[in-house]
Amino acid sequence: MCFDTDTQLCFGRSTRGADGAADLLEALSHSPLLEYLDFYGCSRIPAAAWQKVRSAKWLHLKKAGFGACFNKYAKGADGAADLLEALSHSPLLEYLDFYGCSQIPAAAWQKVRSAKWLHLKKADFGASFHDPQGADGAADLLQALSQSPLLEELKFYDYSGCSQIPTAAWQKVPDGAWPKLRWAPGIPAGEEFRRLRGHGELEG
Repeated sequence: MCFDTDTQLCFGRSTRGADGAADLLEALSHSPLLEYLDFYGCSRIPAAAWQKVRSAKWLHLKKAGFGACFNKYAKGADGAADLLEALSHSPLLEYLDFYGCSQIPAAAWQKVRSAKWLHLKKADFGASFHDPQGADGAADLLQALSQSPLLEELKFYDYSGCSQIPTAAWQKVPDGAWPKLRWAPGIPAGEEFRRLRGHGELEG
């Protein structure tokens, strides 16, 4: 049985075996007891390989890290939709990392629109929406996150920020959706801070 999988940089910019990712992902798609996945920096995984997880049932998955998998060096950004579809059916997620994934197409984010991540506490999307290519998809992501009342940390900002998120996208999140939020760099300042949390001030 496989509960934890850490493949950081196995399929990064210098890899020579990225085509083998399809076999690994297919095997993982049949691992229903997975609790932890980390593919940080695996930007050379082809889109066709990500298709292998489209129907995965990771019902026990708690931590999922795909930071920099879909950055400007990505070989398979079009495959993000298949991965996001699988993750949308992971109800026990507590941590989600898509830092630096600016090449994810807007249509791919639609796959998580109906996700119910009721246990999600930390999420990082820093530098994922500073590129106009996928910024329209932010509304779908925020709609999903609006159903995560336990969120404590939500990152949409780093040196390059998420400046392309439309104002209308933030309106997908109702008043007081994140009462436990304590750190949220990148969320519009002022009244929007207070509206989303429902009370008090936010850090960041």
